[in-house]
Amino acid sequence: MFWNGLFGIVIEAYMEFLVSSALNFTAPSSDQFGELISKYVSWFCTAMTLVICPMAFYYVFKLPIQKLSDEHFERKWGALYEGIQLKNKWQAAYYAVFCGRRVLFVMTAFFITNNPC
Repeated sequence: MFWNGLFGIVIEAYMEFLVSSALNFTAPSSDQFGELISKYVSWFCTAMTLVICPMAFYYVFKLPIQKLSDEHFERKWGALYEGIQLKNKWQAAYYAVFCGRRVLFVMTAFFITNNPC
């Protein structure tokens, strides 16, 4: 149950996590306690969106479609393919593509600001 809720939050707020971590990494450093906590939260957000969530998508997609329909498995990992028809792997990959598009958008917004055209 823990992973299902955590991945549900991460998928819904994927772009917000990416933007907040990018803003915190580009901010000037400070030794204040709140700023240090903010940096740690930024590292957590980055790890969730760019490492843990893609690894979870990979784990789920390498399994057969029949396993995804299992009730026990769905309770634990169902947020990664919730509300999606599970006829083939491409349909189950909807949220992975959705999150990938968001990563590209945020990278474009933050790293191509010097050359907008």
